[in-house]
Amino acid sequence: RTGKKVWEYDCGIPSRASAAYDNDVVYFGDLSGRLHAVDAGTGTLKWSERIDPHPKAVVTSSPKVHQGRIYNGVSSHEEGEPRRQKDYSCCSFRGGVASFDAKTGKPLWRFYTIPEEPKKLGEDASGRAILGPSGIAVWSSVGLDPAANRIYFTTGNQYSGEDTKLVDSIVAITMDTGKLVWSYQARPSDVFVIGCRDCGPDFDFGTTPLALKGPNGSKVLGAAQKSGWVHAVD
Repeated sequence: RTGKKVWEYDCGIPSRASAAYDNDVVYFGDLSGRLHAVDAGTGTLKWSERIDPHPKAVVTSSPKVHQGRIYNGVSSHEEGEPRRQKDYSCCSFRGGVASFDAKTGKPLWRFYTIPEEPKKLGEDASGRAILGPSGIAVWSSVGLDPAANRIYFTTGNQYSGEDTKLVDSIVAITMDTGKLVWSYQARPSDVFVIGCRDCGPDFDFGTTPLALKGPNGSKVLGAAQKSGWVHAVD
C-alpha cells in the first residue's frame, strides 16, 4: 500500500532472476547455486538447498511452483573457468532441470541434458586434462503444461566433448518423473567456452518456450535463439 520496506532477507550473494510466490512463501535462486525459500510475511528463511552438486552450478532463472513442487533449470559459469584459472581442467558440469519439494527443499528428481558423466578425453598443449562431454546449461525458466504432464525448456551450448543430442534445443520432459519426451535441435555442433577462438558459435537458447497459436489453431512452442532466429515447433 505504501511502498515502505516490510522486511529484508540477504542471502549474501547476487540473484539475477525474479522470485516465485506460493502459499505465503517466496522462492528464488542465487549465483552460488542455491535455492531459497523465505516466509513472505516475515522474511525468515525456511530452507536453502543447492540446485546441483557441481561446485560451478548457478541459478539464472526463476523457479516455477505447482502443486507443492518446484521446477528449476540448472546452469553454470564453468565455461569461463579456464580463463579464470590457468590450471583448470575443463569441463565437468552438466546442465538440466531439477524438481524439489516446495515445503522441505528435498530433491525429487533430476534430468541431465548430458546423460553420461564426463570423463577424461585427453590433455591440451599445456598438459591440462580435457574432460567431457559437458555443458548444455538451462539458462531460462522452464514452461509448465500440467494438463499434458510436461515441462518445456530450452538449452545452451556444449562446453567440451563430441556433439551430443540436446545442445541448442527445445526439450519436453515429464513433470512427475523428469523423463525425456522429445527434443528439437536448432543447431548441432555448438561447442564453446569463453576465450575459444575456433569454436562456437555460442548460439544458446535464452528464452522460455512460449505457447503460440499455429496454423489452423494448432498449438506450437516458440523460442528465440542467440542466432537471431525464433524457432516454432509442434
